[in-house]
Amino acid sequence: MMKNLLSNSPIWTPAIQFSGGEPTVREDLPELVEMASDLGFVHVEVDSNGIKMAESVEYCRTLRMAGLSTVYLQLRARK
Repeated sequence: MMKNLLSNSPIWTPAIQFSGGEPTVREDLPELVEMASDLGFVHVEVDSNGIKMAESVEYCRTLRMAGLSTVYLQLRARK
């Protein structure tokens, strides 16, 4: 799917966003981020509730080293 997105013409797609549900529950998220970066996406974003990232600085480093450029925090109001 990432290769297909990159091959769109005439408009080049420089960014990809991993979202839906909670991406950090996927054990392979660092590998997906690295794949996106290696394929040529210049902006790699994860939309997350941030819980797993807040619990582990090492996990954050892993994602950053894999090529993550932005984290979009999904917050919801408590009732």
